[in-house]
Amino acid sequence: MVSHPGNYLDDRGSGLSRNAESYIECLEAVPGSIMVLLETTAGTGTALGSSFEELAEIRAKIPSPAPEENRFLRRYPPSLRSGLRSGARL
Repeated sequence: MVSHPGNYLDDRGSGLSRNAESYIECLEAVPGSIMVLLETTAGTGTALGSSFEELAEIRAKIPSPAPEENRFLRRYPPSLRSGLRSGARL
C-alpha cells in the first residue's frame, strides 16, 4: 500500500498521531501481511510527511510484528514467526 500522510488541522504532533492510528486501523482490517510505503510531501503549510523525521515518527508509532503477544504476529504463518521474533525484516 502506498500512502500519502495528508494534512493536519490542529497541530503537527496530533496530526502525526492520528495518521499512525489510521494506519494501525487499516492494518488490523486487512488479513495477511501488507507492505506500507509512506510517500513524502512537499511540506507546504499543514502537510504531514515533509521530512524523513516525520515519516520516521509515524512509523515509530505503528507496532512491529515482533513479540508473540503483538496483534500483528498472528497474521504470519508459524514458519515465519521465529524469524520475526528474532528481528528479521519482512
